[in-house]
This record gives sequence, C-alpha cells and structure tokens, in this order.
Amino acid sequence: MSIKTISFALMALLPFLANPVASQGQNPINQDGCVTNYDPNFDYFTNKITVDNATLFSVHYERNYKVVVNNALKKEYVLTQCGTPVPPASQFGNETVFVNIPVKNAASTATTAVAFIEMLGMRSALKAVDTEGLISSPCLQYDLERGSILGIEDKDLAKRADQFKSVDVVFSTFGSEPGMENKTVITSEVSDPGPLHVAAP
Repeated sequence: MSIKTISFALMALLPFLANPVASQGQNPINQDGCVTNYDPNFDYFTNKITVDNATLFSVHYERNYKVVVNNALKKEYVLTQCGTPVPPASQFGNETVFVNIPVKNAASTATTAVAFIEMLGMRSALKAVDTEGLISSPCLQYDLERGSILGIEDKDLAKRADQFKSVDVVFSTFGSEPGMENKTVITSEVSDPGPLHVAAP
C-alpha cells in the first residue's frame, strides 16, 4: 500500500474520529467530546485538515460542522460537533449521511478502515468488525478474543442487523448494509491510484 493511499485513508477517517480542539474557557468540551455551552459564533474546528493532493475526498468547514465528500462516489457526510445543532437536511442532497462527532461506537466491514482507525489511535471506538479472520493486527485480534470487539455475524442476518444497530457509524469500502444507509460511511482508499495501480498495464 502506498504512502499516498495511507495518507488518503488517514485523512479521510480523521474528521470522523478526532476530538475537536476548542477554547477551554468560553466553550468547553466535556470528556465525551461534546460542547457544553453552544455559541453559534464560535469556531469549534480551530484545527482544520487541509487536503492538498487527494482527489478522492474533500473537507469543507463551517463553525460547528464539517462536510466530508467522497468525490469518487459523490457521497456527502455532514459531521456535526456533539452538543451543537445539526444543520437543516434541506441544505444537502437526499442521500447525505449525518453523523455526530467524535464517533464513539463504530463498526467496520472493511479491513482497510480497521488499520487506519488503529493508526489514529482510535481502536477503542471499534465495537464490531467484519472478516475478522483477515485482520492482522495482534491488538485487535486480542480485543476480539476477549470480546471487547465483536466479529460481525455472517450467517444469522437478524443478529447481524442487531450488531449494526448498536453503533453510530459503519465504515465500508463498497456499500451499505440493508437499513444502515443513514449510518454508513463509504471510504474509497481502495480506489486510490497508488504506484501499483499506476504501473499496471
């Protein structure tokens, strides 16, 4: 996997998982990452991601929310700072997914997302993973063994659906689980034209 692909995936997932940095005086953020005294004139995202080289995603900031766009799929995600109002859905497309951040409970149906979530130091946010036998992280395998992270059910579809209900976000690389369209974030790191893709005939 290329450095460009790693950078793309890390930057694409960071807006969902990172805690904002706000003034400790005027607008404190509690231990859950939620604003306790909302001010509509305050910028809750003092540290902003600048996307210079990636073309598969973009990030746009407002004071209390940010919009991440998966340009490869034309999918839009509105990430609202916990404890602040969600912007009106009428400002966005019909298939826009709204997510409160920082995300505390996530599932991943993509092994690629799992690795990047770990690189961000946010493994504790993962509650369930699919194709767990393909995950090479010893720390995550340990969490699976002790039950702090669950393997997503493959055969019992009702149980599988229940596992997704308990999370805020499902990270995927290809599509949504039935009924989970409003919580699925599709990342496209596997579409990144890294050196191997570019070199292929």
